[in-house]
Amino acid sequence: MNQILYTGGKNKRSSMTDTQKIVIFFAVIIIIFAICAIGLGTNLLSKVKSENVGQAGNGTNTTPSGQDNTEYIQITFGSELGGVKVNAQSLTNVKIESITYWWEGDEKTTTQISDTQYETVIPSKQGTHYLYVEAIDENGNKKEAQQLVIGDSGPEVTILTDGVSNYVIRINDDEEISKVVITLNSETQEIEVNNQEFEYMVAIPQGDSLIEVTAYNSNGLSTNKKAKVTNFGG
Repeated sequence: MNQILYTGGKNKRSSMTDTQKIVIFFAVIIIIFAICAIGLGTNLLSKVKSENVGQAGNGTNTTPSGQDNTEYIQITFGSELGGVKVNAQSLTNVKIESITYWWEGDEKTTTQISDTQYETVIPSKQGTHYLYVEAIDENGNKKEAQQLVIGDSGPEVTILTDGVSNYVIRINDDEEISKVVITLNSETQEIEVNNQEFEYMVAIPQGDSLIEVTAYNSNGLSTNKKAKVTNFGG
């Protein structure tokens, strides 16, 4: 950063001394500097990491006369932002009459369908839980499936400055942070963490710079943030 040299003397047209002007100048620069560094951050929304258990063929098939190996209904699961995508499809063109789902230990929720295919997103729960889904067609054939779901949000990432010459990166998570990827302009470094907290400083280069930080936790969820400083030292 360029230095300002005070040579003494007073400005007769102003009651403010040169020293006071210098202090105010640096204060304004630091405030602007911090705002530029914070303003570009963006958070990813909470999402679900799922391990498919109840795909077609892995659930239980039941007919009015008992268990059957025939696939009448297919149930699949997928990860979505903030929930679990559940898809039920009739394999015999017989309409699905109803879909019932419940989280382990919770009450059941039933939706009437009367269609050969149905898709919905079920809001996730924080932590690790089993989601159970039951589909019944108009002939009474039933398919039951279960899905292990890890409901979690990515790490909390903050990018600040120390008001002098460094980016300050702070990361926290209730899960273990597995790694952090930092890109400053075109240079990238990857840091293994294996802790719930992480703090790191990166020197701000002269001129314009853009820093991007991606933090991953032990569930494979990530958060990405960016910060920008312009004309540093100019």
